[in-house]
Amino acid sequence: MEKGIQFTKRFWLNYCLAWIPLVVIYAVVFFVQGYRDVAIIAENVARNVTSVAILGIPVVWLCNRLRWSINKHIWFFPLHLVSALIFSFGWSYFLFTLFTIDNYLETGIWEFSAFTGNALQWQVFTGVLVYTIIASVVYILQIMENLREEERRAARAETLYAQNSLAVLQAQLNPHFLFNTLHTLMALVRYDPKKAENAIEKLSEMLRYSLKDKRDSGNHLVRLEDELNFVENYLGLEKLRLGERLMVEKHIESDSLDCLLPAFTVQPLIENSIKHGIAPKSISATISISAKKENGKLKLEIGDNGIGSENGKVEDSDGLGINLIREQLQIQYGEKSVFEVQTNLDKGFKTHIEIPVQYSEKHLKEKDLEVEYSHANS
Repeated sequence: MEKGIQFTKRFWLNYCLAWIPLVVIYAVVFFVQGYRDVAIIAENVARNVTSVAILGIPVVWLCNRLRWSINKHIWFFPLHLVSALIFSFGWSYFLFTLFTIDNYLETGIWEFSAFTGNALQWQVFTGVLVYTIIASVVYILQIMENLREEERRAARAETLYAQNSLAVLQAQLNPHFLFNTLHTLMALVRYDPKKAENAIEKLSEMLRYSLKDKRDSGNHLVRLEDELNFVENYLGLEKLRLGERLMVEKHIESDSLDCLLPAFTVQPLIENSIKHGIAPKSISATISISAKKENGKLKLEIGDNGIGSENGKVEDSDGLGINLIREQLQIQYGEKSVFEVQTNLDKGFKTHIEIPVQYSEKHLKEKDLEVEYSHANS
């Protein structure tokens, strides 16, 4: 979630110091207009700058609430235009009120003082200009803070990726997994060498994928198709052990295969289904995997019809797999991601994931070339 300006003591100090240039400008203007009494110049400067500084606080608050975004709402600029006019006229009438009070204290006559003609136009223009400067400064600070947050998020993602990769390797290559795999391969080598060769190839492909240190787009993102190939190899090895007890259903829309997602997002969920939903009770179960693009989102669902668990136990679990995936998605996409796990006893596990659709630069360039080619031949 993007952070706004924090109204700390440091902020208020900087806010006050930021008005010094306007103090200097007004002092010069009054001096050029013929004022030579320092006290009178100071009084006029204080009246103008203090009033606009006070009225500037709601402007900062508004800009803090109305976040700057590339995907701006259609009413973003009209709202600021109306706010600028309200701010400008409000400042003008605030000054009119101060002038009226000064005149009353000096003469005892209450007569409302106001700018007229060019003076009013100049005052309104100055007000709009000051509003624009305040809003611009706030949005610049927001953008700078967002960039710093992105840098921090990228650094955290880098660390998390290393942890996640290690966790996946440990999960795949722990002694129990190796024992089961090697035991199966030993039997296959004797009775079905061809199947043993295929199994060894699947294991080598898994190792190659796990050890791959260069991910697309520099953010450890992979194509969904590559992630599913990794899962296919994993399931192939597990089916050698579980046999007909393990069945798989896939519903993968072809236009989702080129979408990017963090590496090792799907496989730990499959492993979770096998480890906790199928293997413990020696039952048969079906693992389902679906993927589709919808409304600018890549939507994934991984589930099974195994023994399941209680939702509370899943939420309180300290297992690395689910927790690392949840944190990785949060770091990579922030509030734009969805990660939900549903389970009940005897009803299996179901995980729902939504992330923004992204493509690799290579894929986008290929699409651009296809469009250019089609236009050239049309």
